[in-house]
Amino acid sequence: MDMFEDDDIFDISDDEMNMEISSSCNPVDDYLIKQLHDVQDRIEQVNKETLNVQSTTKKILARLYEQCRYFDDNDSSDSDDEWYDENGKPVTKRKKIQTIHEPLLEVTNIWQRIIDDKWVIGVDLKNNSERIIQGPKFYVMIKNENELKGVISLWQMDNNSLWNRITNISEECEKIAATAVLNLPNFQNTSSFTGFGTIIYQLDGKELQTPIGTFELTASQAADKLLMPRFAPNFEATILAIKAVSIEKNITISLEQKPQYGVELLEFLEKNDFIQVMPDVHMSNNPEIFRHCIFEILSLTDKWIKLRIFTRSMTQLNIILHMVGNEFPDTTETARVDKIIDGVIALENELKLKLECDEPTQLLNARIATDLLIPHD
Repeated sequence: MDMFEDDDIFDISDDEMNMEISSSCNPVDDYLIKQLHDVQDRIEQVNKETLNVQSTTKKILARLYEQCRYFDDNDSSDSDDEWYDENGKPVTKRKKIQTIHEPLLEVTNIWQRIIDDKWVIGVDLKNNSERIIQGPKFYVMIKNENELKGVISLWQMDNNSLWNRITNISEECEKIAATAVLNLPNFQNTSSFTGFGTIIYQLDGKELQTPIGTFELTASQAADKLLMPRFAPNFEATILAIKAVSIEKNITISLEQKPQYGVELLEFLEKNDFIQVMPDVHMSNNPEIFRHCIFEILSLTDKWIKLRIFTRSMTQLNIILHMVGNEFPDTTETARVDKIIDGVIALENELKLKLECDEPTQLLNARIATDLLIPHD
């Protein structure tokens, strides 16, 4: 028999056809898949650790913020997770009773006024500490503005009508406000300006701060009459804004020779279009020469009348002084508010700190005070 007549030895038998042939494994693919799973596990672990760190950081920042704002010296916290190991995981849990704190220095309102070419930002404050708040300073920042030029002041209202500058806030103060006077933006590259601020102060030897919420001035607001003195609501704030941007002069009119000067003064104010807008506060109703000028009657006795005059320019002030002097010859200047002297004192303090102090915060505060009192052209 011919050997070629037999079945082909290379033919696949039926049994072999039914056998499942396993595919061979690629070691490179296995290695890459293993590496991929390893990287995914590491990413997941890092994400968990990142979230844990963020949560812990948030709690720490909240605690520091609370201490800074509310003067809380309690060593315990209101957090359920009190202690953490080196990986940021809680190792002890304690339930705390949540307490609601009241800010020691509270911001009750933020308002704005536009007076000529000045932008006035006002902040109404409330002293909840029942103690004297020492050396409060109002700082303002405008977004995307690297340099600000302006004047900051702190005020309290006395006798329900007279805003007076102060350096400390007593526990009896009912109406307190801080003002910042800036140059009105030119709106050249943007239609709005957003700002924020803070008030830094000392209480019982500790430095604390009260953050100021954000505020905004848009081009449409700048053109709106509601920010103008004559049309703005809240006349107390308007009077304060005008005083913040004005030149101040105190004078005394003697009544010893002519006691009738008291009555004649009211007639003089009425004749020159000064109307009473608040008790002892008379504001010019003349939109021209005496625009935004104010007379305040500080005190009245049988011997003298003490007045305080606010004007927007030296020209207005000199004209008023001449008119008052002609009408009441026994008039003397009792005080002169000279911001140049304040600027010199601030500059001397900054130079002294640069020579003797290594504390960055004090140096920064001194430089800011100098920049505000001595604006550069």
